[in-house]
Amino acid sequence: MNWFIILSLFFIWNFQECHCCLKSKRSADYCECSDIIDLLDEYADRANIPMTEKVGCVRNITCDADDQTYVTIYFSASEIVRPDDNNNDIGYVDSTNLQTGVPRGPLDIFSSFGMSCENKKWYVTKYPFGLSYEKKDWKLEYITGDWDGKKSEIKFIACIAPP
Repeated sequence: MNWFIILSLFFIWNFQECHCCLKSKRSADYCECSDIIDLLDEYADRANIPMTEKVGCVRNITCDADDQTYVTIYFSASEIVRPDDNNNDIGYVDSTNLQTGVPRGPLDIFSSFGMSCENKKWYVTKYPFGLSYEKKDWKLEYITGDWDGKKSEIKFIACIAPP
């Protein structure tokens, strides 16, 4: 009888403290992908880049929209066909129009690039200023197209902290 009372009290206390082994994470609160911050390149000033986590896999990552803020993809891990004159399978999803060079100020790259998590990998699905890539002669080529909705796996993120 004493064991029954002790076990009952233990289970009641455990449930009240929410440390129950039966407790499961709600799918809306859980993100199957790794922390997207791990994809920031080695030069990113992580301490000065505003970032917030929202429900599930939704984030807010604010960078300065200039030529040093972009997402690197590999065409081989993208639904976008690799251009014939591409030198190295790498493409860049730009945060600003590199042909005009007009900076835009602070930008939430998560929503601007349509970042999403699927099958434990991070993808971009929006290409606001198209793509750039290196041609075989190492010169940058800028291309645009109707790619919104096409997934490209993120290899890394270059992000300049906003001023």
